Amino acid sequence: MVTVNPLQAWLKLVQMEREEAERERKKEEEERRKRKEEAKRRSRILEAAFDGDNDEILSVLDEVTFRSEGAHNLVE
Repeated sequence: MVTVNPLQAWLKLVQMEREEAERERKKEEEERRKRKEEAKRRSRILEAAFDGDNDEILSVLDEVTFRSEGAHNLVE
């Protein structure tokens, strides 16, 4: 028969909850970072469109294409 120390069990539970909270915090932080980058790109495209700067528009689109292709290649 295995005996479990209640204090050790509680400490393990607290540790697991902290680890889960840390994973969730990192996930939320990454989502905020992605939204911020997207807003920045959107702003750049709108400003470039207003100014008629096609090169800047293409540059932003290339960045987006490169990022999604890079992420796709990492999965493969």
